[in-house]
Amino acid sequence: MDMQMILMAVVLVTVIGLIGAVILVVASIVMYVPVDERVEQITGVLAGANCGACGCAGCADYAKSIVEEGNGINKCIPGGAKTAAAIAEIMGVEAGSMVPMKAVVACSGTCEKTSKRYTFEGISSCQAVKGLYGGDGACAYGCLGYGDCTRACAFDAIHIVDGIAKVDREKCTGCGACAAVCPNHVIEVVPEHKRKPVVLCQNKDKGAQTRKACTAGCIGCMKCAKACPKQAISMVEIGAIGYVHPRIDASKCIDCKLCQKVCPVVNPVEKHAPLQAFAAICSEAEVLDKSASGGAASTMARAIIEQGGVVYGCRMRSYTDIAHERFATVEDMCAMRGSKYVQSSIGTTFRQVKTDLNAGLVVLFTGTACQIAGLRNYLRRSYDNLYCLDLVCHGVPSQKLLRDNVESMFRKKGLRPDGTERVTFRRIHSTQTSNLDLRYGTFVESAIPAPGSPLPEAAQRFLRNTYITAFMYGLTFRDNCYHCPYACAARTADVTVADFWGYQGTAIPRGKGVSLIMPSTAKGQRLVEMVRPHMLMEERTVAEAVDGNGQLKRPSTCPPERAAFVSGYARQGEAVFAPLLRGYKWGYRLKRMRVNAISAIRRIPVVYPLLKYLYKRIKHRVG
Repeated sequence: MDMQMILMAVVLVTVIGLIGAVILVVASIVMYVPVDERVEQITGVLAGANCGACGCAGCADYAKSIVEEGNGINKCIPGGAKTAAAIAEIMGVEAGSMVPMKAVVACSGTCEKTSKRYTFEGISSCQAVKGLYGGDGACAYGCLGYGDCTRACAFDAIHIVDGIAKVDREKCTGCGACAAVCPNHVIEVVPEHKRKPVVLCQNKDKGAQTRKACTAGCIGCMKCAKACPKQAISMVEIGAIGYVHPRIDASKCIDCKLCQKVCPVVNPVEKHAPLQAFAAICSEAEVLDKSASGGAASTMARAIIEQGGVVYGCRMRSYTDIAHERFATVEDMCAMRGSKYVQSSIGTTFRQVKTDLNAGLVVLFTGTACQIAGLRNYLRRSYDNLYCLDLVCHGVPSQKLLRDNVESMFRKKGLRPDGTERVTFRRIHSTQTSNLDLRYGTFVESAIPAPGSPLPEAAQRFLRNTYITAFMYGLTFRDNCYHCPYACAARTADVTVADFWGYQGTAIPRGKGVSLIMPSTAKGQRLVEMVRPHMLMEERTVAEAVDGNGQLKRPSTCPPERAAFVSGYARQGEAVFAPLLRGYKWGYRLKRMRVNAISAIRRIPVVYPLLKYLYKRIKHRVG
């Protein structure tokens, strides 16, 4: 009985199998779809990497698209010209030319040149670490170094060396698989037929901030763009924050490498220790009243113009147009007065400077230390008729951040700016004090004077306005500003001008601000002597000048909220500032309350000396 059931089951399964086989045979005949044998032949000659560089799902899909859809035969980048020739033979067509491609890692931030913000202990993946506060690197834009690209490469052509990805050009096929998986997009695939220069930095922040994150970082000084004889390099605003960054048009580049020669990061400019330090104010009340502090830069500019020379400096025509310009008259030069807490566009001024110098004109170029360094590298020689004056810089936000802020203030009032509005960042609140009484803010002024202001001043003041508050906190500078090589006492210019914070002398009135004048070369000293008849000056020690100005000792400190600002601004815009600035605002207010309380107590007779005596007694007993 049991054997009979087993035999019946075997026979039944066999019969079902035979019926199924007959059905499949019939179906294969009825539903047969002819396959072009060329598809299989082409699949056989392709690289077999299934990398997707051709734009298809894989090698088989690409082969089918060539035969059936007429797709190009030279899209197999890993296979190169040899594979294209083989496909052309199968298809019976001309192979045509094919430019070999190679991957380039646009980052130079090795372990020696950059650092980590925290220790990451997790999955060894760039995508994973990128999801944690934008990555563990000090530079938020550089190679993360966890090897997603190495795992994606089917040809073992890319490896992590000294913290960043390095491409083996002999093995690289230019398929682009590594570029596709890079979360920071630092890998580019470029034509190899000509080894064109590539900007090996993707940092989008301001110069000083970039240098703090990485000593090899691009500082955005624009010197490469100005030096290029073919205009192959343009400065473009990158991302929501809008920091400018160089982009090279390979079709225009002639590989002269002039951009590399003028780069102050690749070829640092010599710096000079200060020779003297002076506290000074302009002796003319009109100039002093219209200057940011002391009027030193304006007085020097006027002295050069009155000798028949020209001056270059930053001018704000409107909040959308802040750029360096050439000034040949005293009247025009007045437009460059005032502090501008934003990066200036250099434009074509370097070429104009060189033209003026070769024509024998005396030139005074004013700007930040990195702009001076770029100019010196651009000129590539010393000119006796060139004076360089650098303004001490904390760091610079992008012009886009300023535009966003001004337009946001108008939007909140249901208004729209007309684009002609100018911005000032500091005002002298009162001159009836022994010290300079400043009010910081993003104060919007119409270029066409009109009664009243459409914006309440309170919304434009420091602590109320996000742009100026974030600037004072140091939140919006470029990454390289936090590593600025010029934030030290030694300078690139002939003479340095700044506010003389910490002035301990008594000869100079402080009510309208006191300028620090610090010559670092013999030419700088000559410029100081040139303006001495027009200024009230007192020589102070260099140590006093440096001690009172933090930017002459070290770069600005990168706030802990910096990474959150960079990652959040694209999504939230101006709204990202509220939580990030809350701690800074409270800390500043508490500090001011403490200072004001001490100042008030000092004005009360007997009380302050008594408290001071009690404090010393308690300190002595505790000690």
